[in-house]
Amino acid sequence: MASNVRIILFACLIVLLGTHVNPVYTSNLGGFSAPLSLAPYPLQDVVDVMLNNLANAPAPAPTNLTRNSYLDTIASIVKFFLPYQDAQGRIIDPYAKMEIQYASPTYALNSALIANWTHDSTLLKSSIAAFESSLQELKTKTCAQGHCNFYTLPLMLTYELYINCSLVPQAQIETWASIWRSMNTSVYINLSSNWGIVAAGGEFLRYLHNFTDLSFVELQLQQQLPKFSLEGMYPDPNTPMPYDIFPRHYLDMILMRGYNGQYRDTMQELLQRGAWTSAMMQSPLGEWPVGGRSSQHQWNEACETVIFELYASRMKAQKNNVAASAFKRAARLALQSVQRWYQSGGDLYIVKNHFDPSLRFGYEEYSFLSQYNNLPGEMLAMSFLYGDETIEEGPSFTETGGYAFMLPMHHKIFGNAGGMYVEIEMAADENYDPTGLMRIHRTGVASLIGPTEGVTITKQASPMTPVSLGLGVGWMMNDAAHTVQTLSQFTRGHVNATILNASLSPKHVTFNVIYEIDSTAVREVREAYSITPDIINVTASIVPKSTIEQLFVTFPTFMSDGIYDGVVSMSPNIPQGVVEFRGSKQTFTVTSPASGDLAFYPETYTSRNGYMARLVGSSKNITSVSYSMQPEATV
Repeated sequence: MASNVRIILFACLIVLLGTHVNPVYTSNLGGFSAPLSLAPYPLQDVVDVMLNNLANAPAPAPTNLTRNSYLDTIASIVKFFLPYQDAQGRIIDPYAKMEIQYASPTYALNSALIANWTHDSTLLKSSIAAFESSLQELKTKTCAQGHCNFYTLPLMLTYELYINCSLVPQAQIETWASIWRSMNTSVYINLSSNWGIVAAGGEFLRYLHNFTDLSFVELQLQQQLPKFSLEGMYPDPNTPMPYDIFPRHYLDMILMRGYNGQYRDTMQELLQRGAWTSAMMQSPLGEWPVGGRSSQHQWNEACETVIFELYASRMKAQKNNVAASAFKRAARLALQSVQRWYQSGGDLYIVKNHFDPSLRFGYEEYSFLSQYNNLPGEMLAMSFLYGDETIEEGPSFTETGGYAFMLPMHHKIFGNAGGMYVEIEMAADENYDPTGLMRIHRTGVASLIGPTEGVTITKQASPMTPVSLGLGVGWMMNDAAHTVQTLSQFTRGHVNATILNASLSPKHVTFNVIYEIDSTAVREVREAYSITPDIINVTASIVPKSTIEQLFVTFPTFMSDGIYDGVVSMSPNIPQGVVEFRGSKQTFTVTSPASGDLAFYPETYTSRNGYMARLVGSSKNITSVSYSMQPEATV
């Protein structure tokens, strides 16, 4: 972990924020009519109740983080990657042995920020080298792996730092300005996805410096804003959760920096909805929800810090101090999550496990150490630059609880009572996740013990080996093959789920989930949840189409994250198993029928976080089973 960075607040920060940032955050500025007609926000009643709950909630234990804590993490990342800069200024990935995506332009920003605040001339030269190399690649359309869309914003933010903090001679600024003016948007590709919004973020900063007009940004907003859900969320293809928040943080930056075009009112409304929704989706451990590609990467939580810092300021401007303090707390929880994952060299494990990076354990094909360290650094830099240190932490949505809601477009249900949090996948992407209860997090309990996600398994090796490993029920058919199916295996196109009968209070939340599934044996799976700050109770039942030989429930047990191992113990008297991991334990109990069998199957399966095994409780001649999960800190 990096040592604390000695910070000297220069006048350039005031210039940077005062010159280009529009500080006005009212919800109805007037002057432009919204081009989209939006239906009411489906979660407004939940937000209103939560704001009342927050106003009456006790103050949480302080995180002891400050604005400068962002710089600690950025400095740690920069220090690690400085030796990996080549003679041309490019950052070379330690494992791929080449420049990867946007590692160099994001490093340019991160190193400029730290160089300025530490008066480190060597680091400033390193930043300039990365900046000039990246700007040349952008000019000549030779960005690493075609990622020019991702270059412009960090390079423009770096350019602003150079100008406003007088870090380079004016003649050099003018040379760069001529390059910025000569650019055109033909360098950008994949504009119909989140990549288009990424490019728009950089183009808006070019617009602020009179290097271009607003036409590219306006076209992107015209095409992208209608895609948003009524809850304010962005649907990248297959609706992965990380690529909801990722494009939103660019749009929030555009709005915060003073966008005043024809889509302003629509953006304000959609993005504020998205901020409220995000605050309730965040886990009490600061983590962004799991689901789809790029889940469990540290940049997910770094991205949270940007949105939550911006909305802490926006709520302060609206004189909603309760919400401002809740968003500030949410940003600090997200930063805490990032800071749990330092490697010994000061860089971050880019995915939430402790395996050697050379193994690429839990990585996507596009995940590399260099770009997925420096991208979180860029996001934390934005949080530092745009955060308001005068806003104090207060009770957060996720630590207070008292809500349950559904996100139809993103196939998710969230429930939370007093910091006991569940995330339910209504219809999983079969390439990444199981359907059903995917995540259990509780304040103060190790996140991975959760479980924090499930497992998708590609083959069925034996009758009791799952197609996918998720927390929930399964059944054995009364056929010649004794066919086994689980709720978790019914993915998108094969399941339709909804939430019913929610009863909400800060300390007790109940609701039902109904899954209609495409099975020859079972018509529906029904789950009744009861959540308190201490325990989760579930009763799961099936509506069979034919005779069921056996009903069972599976609990995934976390066994290893690459360094730390889980230990499973079984009760001799009742169907109960206990998983212990890193100062926490999770107790899984089959409460009815109490006479059923509960067995531990030690065969492990690979998740993004490490290796998981399973507890399986089974009984014959039943259609309903009740079980509980009780996560606790033991140290």
